[in-house]
Amino acid sequence: MKSMPSKSRLRKMGSRCCSTKLYEILSDLQGQCIPKFYGFFGSEHFKALVMEYMGHSVTNISDLSIHQRCAFSSVQFFCLIIPWHSHQLLEELCLIHEHGVLHADLRAPNIVLQNGSAHFIDFSHGREHECTGRDTCFELIDARRILSNRSRQ
Repeated sequence: MKSMPSKSRLRKMGSRCCSTKLYEILSDLQGQCIPKFYGFFGSEHFKALVMEYMGHSVTNISDLSIHQRCAFSSVQFFCLIIPWHSHQLLEELCLIHEHGVLHADLRAPNIVLQNGSAHFIDFSHGREHECTGRDTCFELIDARRILSNRSRQ
């Protein structure tokens, strides 16, 4: 007798299905701001989202100790290490919002470096979103506050 996946596993698989829709919504940005999306494959027990490799996550920067990495929130950590990417990340996040998507998981593991540029990945927590603008959208306000504070230091 085959066992059924747990409720949390089903939820996770469902969120991946949702993120495929988000990648389709963001198709204009694929290969520039976000990875190219190649497809979603799976069976009853296995699901895979296949996309372009865009580089390593900023948490793979090995010249800091675990203690130093834990001292900051992950986006703050990223901006302390590479402050010149703050403006680019904010602009990319604004483009993502203009396309109607909320990322909803802005953390260092979801930011990758590719050829000297930073990009957002992992839209598994994301959802469709009608952005209210740079000055009123909660995710953009929070990102701007964190990114601009870190880039000034």
